[in-house]
Amino acid sequence: MNIPGFTADASLYHGSEHYQAGTLGSTDQQVVAQSRMTCAFKAGRLAGRCLSLGHDHGDCMAAAADFNQFCNDYDL
Repeated sequence: MNIPGFTADASLYHGSEHYQAGTLGSTDQQVVAQSRMTCAFKAGRLAGRCLSLGHDHGDCMAAAADFNQFCNDYDL
């Protein structure tokens, strides 16, 4: 699907708080990947943007579902 003005690579770097640092009972810090809810939130934003550009509802929902699956599969 082609969405004018949207590039997947560029969109990956415009979000905030991709990772959170935390400790688990020691002085060393770990990097904790974002939650699946963050992927769902981003997929919802993608769907909303797609719809606001006038694209078909079904196409926008399919693109959002694909993004959500990709995001979760690769722990983005």
